[in-house]
Amino acid sequence: MEQLGAGMEIRAFARGMMLVASSLLLLQACKHEPQLEPLVPVEEEPGGGTDVPCDPSVVYFEQQVLPILISNCAIPGCHNLPTDDNDDIQITSYTSLMASGIVQDGDLWDVITDSDPDDRMPPPPQNPLSPAQIALIGQWLDQG
Repeated sequence: MEQLGAGMEIRAFARGMMLVASSLLLLQACKHEPQLEPLVPVEEEPGGGTDVPCDPSVVYFEQQVLPILISNCAIPGCHNLPTDDNDDIQITSYTSLMASGIVQDGDLWDVITDSDPDDRMPPPPQNPLSPAQIALIGQWLDQG
C-alpha cells in the first residue's frame, strides 16, 4: 500500500510541475504590442496640457467615412475596381471616390438615401446603410 501511495504522490507532483512549467511558458509567450506614437504631432500647451489634433465636431474621411464605404461599397463585384458594370466607379480611397465624380454631382447622397431598394446603394441583398452611417456621410458632405 505504501508503494501505491508513493506512486500517487509522484503523479501529483509531476502534474503540479507540468502546471507550473506550462504557466511559465504562457507568461513568457505573452508579449504586448509596442505603444504607437500619434500620427499627428501633439504640441505641448503652456501648463503641461496637449493640443488635441482632431475636432470632435468634424467628420474625418479616412477614419470615419472611408471604412463605411469600403465595407459596404468596395466589396468584390461592386466598387472595388472600376468596371463597365459599376459605371467605372471605384470607392477604395479619397482619390478614387473624388475621381468618380459622385460626390461633386450629389449622386453619392442620392444613392445612399434612395427610398427605392432597387435604386439604393448598396443594393440588395446587402443591407442598406444604417441611419447613423447615412447621417455621418451627410455631415461629411455638408462640411465640403
